[in-house]
Amino acid sequence: MQARALLGVVILLAGSGCNFDSVGGESDVPCFDTPEWQVVLSAFAVRKESVVGDVLLLTAQQHDQAITDGIDGTQDFIPHLAVYRFDPATGTAEIVDDAVWDNAEPAATGCCTSLYPNLPFSQDGTQLFFDGNLVPVTGGKLLKTSQAPTDAAEAVLSTNGSVDRLYPRASGQHFHQIFSRLDGTALGPAKRLGMGGLEFGVVFFQWTDDEKYVVYRQRTGDLPGIGRVCIVAVTEELPAYPEQ
Repeated sequence: MQARALLGVVILLAGSGCNFDSVGGESDVPCFDTPEWQVVLSAFAVRKESVVGDVLLLTAQQHDQAITDGIDGTQDFIPHLAVYRFDPATGTAEIVDDAVWDNAEPAATGCCTSLYPNLPFSQDGTQLFFDGNLVPVTGGKLLKTSQAPTDAAEAVLSTNGSVDRLYPRASGQHFHQIFSRLDGTALGPAKRLGMGGLEFGVVFFQWTDDEKYVVYRQRTGDLPGIGRVCIVAVTEELPAYPEQ
């Protein structure tokens, strides 16, 4: 079997869910629940459905299988749990046949959530800094960041609620923003995310390798597994990183 690299693979504690409808009200971006991913310590992956087009395929893998794949070098994510097909044109997701994932051709490697920002960004508690200067975030309290694959931009997650720094997880409205790694400026407006809550899990997120999306995920409820996903389309013009 030919190995395929994926747009992103991480091991995490994850949660429950109820339906596949996009979440409105407190979210400016499409969000949907993933009840088929209620497993302990799942691995998460996302890839394009085809080389052309922007439809995403998302799936998860049980811990033991993810470890096996890591040992033998197979990264095609087969076997896996349910496959969700996200159509950005409608902002909705649906479960599709396993073969849709198994036969997908596009392959690339993505990057994942950072516990702390990479320089020139830095973090002090719930504050974000660029070259030592305070950078305001929409929620007022920084949670996490994720550096874009080309290193020129940083996705930033913040909240206006209470923060449990041990994990970190937080209450309140969560916000997505993108900042330039060249000068620390915000690129476009903040977007509200339909996730968060001190009673739920930590929010993880990552870029797709083409930098067209940032995918957020969170455990919800009492069960392990990824319970909710929010997908942000990157509409901002990202800066070009100077050649060294």
